[in-house]
Amino acid sequence: MKNLSLILVLALVCACNQTIKLDLPTHNSQLVVEFYLENAMPLRCLLQESVSFTAPPQNPLIQGATVIVSYNGTSDTLKYGIAIDTLTQKIYNYTAKKILIAQPNTTYNLSIRDTKGRVLTGSTHFISPVPIEKFDYVFNPKDSVSVGIFFRDPANVDNFYRAIAYKQKPRIQINERADIQLADLTFSGQLFGFYTDYVFTKKDTIAMRLYSLLPEHYTYAESIEDAARANLNPFAQPATLRSNVKGGLGIFTTLNFDEKKDIILK
Repeated sequence: MKNLSLILVLALVCACNQTIKLDLPTHNSQLVVEFYLENAMPLRCLLQESVSFTAPPQNPLIQGATVIVSYNGTSDTLKYGIAIDTLTQKIYNYTAKKILIAQPNTTYNLSIRDTKGRVLTGSTHFISPVPIEKFDYVFNPKDSVSVGIFFRDPANVDNFYRAIAYKQKPRIQINERADIQLADLTFSGQLFGFYTDYVFTKKDTIAMRLYSLLPEHYTYAESIEDAARANLNPFAQPATLRSNVKGGLGIFTTLNFDEKKDIILK
């Protein structure tokens, strides 16, 4: 019996020392873009280059590219320069000072060409935001506050949302806001509401934003979440990003939202 146990241990040690060879496909670097057109905001774009599955997770920023947005006979060119969105904590490396005014029934076209001759294109449009109907507050025994947001989903249409609640201040940290993305699969055509965690306090000025998302924006964001979860699991297959651009990866879309603010006074 002792000899059998020794054989089993030796077999296990030998198995653990075996080299596992992963047969990964050859990686060809592609342009990766995140570009969100937002009414009354400057143009901002994040342009990077994809890396292989085994490379460090940070995608290199691309410099020297030509980034152009065109619509209704107008063309706006973005220049290289770093900008940070203090609400979402997103970093952008191409910007334009011009403030965009959203135009209904208009197609916005994106064209990007880098110094290697790679070309990325995309198109998008604005949709009308669904309005917020009301707020609600729930206090726990320690006087921290959960904020509720309610809105009425339009019937007979597939709708996609992102809702953000945050304390009004110049710079927002990730742990200082509540953020949820959802589709109307279970509440189509109904009044719907949800509550944040108890992350706010009395006398906070709370801003609530309800974004109405295009379907391709929602599926792209969901695929980003899937990719993040897969990278935490060494046995999971690399997730596929569901892009809406041609000639690369990423998203070119619009952001339109209804926003309300209130001071917690109870």
